[in-house]
Amino acid sequence: MNRALRFTAVALLGLLALLDAAVTGAAFVLDRAPAPAPLSAQRVFEASRPAIALVQTDLAIHTSIQRLGWKPGADNLLIARLQALVDQGQLARTRSAVDAAAAQLIADDPGAYLGPSGVADSGELDETASGTGFFYREDGYLLTATHVVAPTTAELRSQVLDSLDYDLERRYVDAQLNNAGFSLSAAQLDRVTDWYLNYFKTNLRVASVDTRIHVGIGASVQAGDRLVTSGMRAAVIAHDPTLPQTDVAVLRVDVNHVPALAIAPAEPKIGSAAYAVGYPRDFFLGQDTQREADVKLTLTTGHVVHRMPMQSWTAYATDAAITHGNSGGPVLDAQGRVIGIASFNYSAADGAPAEHFFVPSTAFASALAAAGARPDPGKLTAAYYQALAAQDQAHYRVALAGFSQLAAASTADPYAKDDQAAAQAAILAGRDRTAPDLMSYLPAAGASAGAGALLAIGLWVALTLRRRPRLAPVQAAHEAEARSADLPALAPTPAS
Repeated sequence: MNRALRFTAVALLGLLALLDAAVTGAAFVLDRAPAPAPLSAQRVFEASRPAIALVQTDLAIHTSIQRLGWKPGADNLLIARLQALVDQGQLARTRSAVDAAAAQLIADDPGAYLGPSGVADSGELDETASGTGFFYREDGYLLTATHVVAPTTAELRSQVLDSLDYDLERRYVDAQLNNAGFSLSAAQLDRVTDWYLNYFKTNLRVASVDTRIHVGIGASVQAGDRLVTSGMRAAVIAHDPTLPQTDVAVLRVDVNHVPALAIAPAEPKIGSAAYAVGYPRDFFLGQDTQREADVKLTLTTGHVVHRMPMQSWTAYATDAAITHGNSGGPVLDAQGRVIGIASFNYSAADGAPAEHFFVPSTAFASALAAAGARPDPGKLTAAYYQALAAQDQAHYRVALAGFSQLAAASTADPYAKDDQAAAQAAILAGRDRTAPDLMSYLPAAGASAGAGALLAIGLWVALTLRRRPRLAPVQAAHEAEARSADLPALAPTPAS
């Protein structure tokens, strides 16, 4: 009987230990975060999107140029040349003949008679540059290309000249000559207009530039005036010179808790993955694309192809397509780190396919130092990767918790709100495969196991005490008997 009870106690202890280990192990296995899926280009794109923004720079370019006028002494010069023609018998002394000869002389040599009048005409040209940028800190610091947010005076001046309307300038020249009393034929007017365009290019001056920068985040951003009213204002904190220098600019947006991207600490290796992410748009300083447009964020994939030496730095080429609008956007590696900023396209020969180049992350140092804001990606982007991994495994309750935390932490992130709604819809549709939460049962399981263990131990102790011999009373009886017989005391005899 005692042997059976001892066996029962031992078995009870073992069973409790096994049950406790099973519950604890299952709780930790089922409750741990799901293993993330391999980082495909699409996954890198999905997790990086909240940190990438469309950058729109609106420029009011104020110009000044000396109004076209009649040069001092031009009347005397024209009269002298007309008189010479008369003296040579080449010009009749009639009003119509003299007027026609004067028009021809002006058309043949406009610069001899026309020039700066001493009166400045001012003008204003509104232009827009569109590019991409990315947050590299959660407190609103953003990297982009300098030429997107701070084009040089020479670039702006060139844009003003490119925007000239020939017919408009032709009418202006015609009006100035008519006011001076001259009427030119169409061919003559064309020649004078060509001269005037060269005059304009020589004398145009950019007096000042008013710049406003707005950024927008989303799978599709409404650019133009809608971004001005709904986007976030940004300011240039520091920037390097434009190409052929490093062309890197740091912006600050008045926003906190925005997802940010990690910057790779070393230059990329030739042949390694390169993912270009941005808002491609053929709209930069007056290009033909409509200003008001919905611009979509895109991903192009490729590899790092080769290097090209620049002034004091090295540009890297990629076969991932980069076009206008991508400028300033991140080029990412297979781990989702920024290896460079999309900067320019270059064709070595006419008709050859253009190569796409980016500024490597190791060339960011100057602009980052000037801005006084070192890279710090924070935790939000890593949390987004985790939530997406849970979503991959249909653990929508886990994903919903992650997306909800991201949406609450980052009000500027539109993706987390959309993902939050999608996870809720999946749960309501019965597609959730989240394992039960056993962690909450661990305290009760531990308490039950402890109580069972105490019960088993108590049973074992009771059985042990029941078998122990009652030595003290037997020994006392023998001692009494020995004393009465005046014999030595007997040693106690073990119980059988």
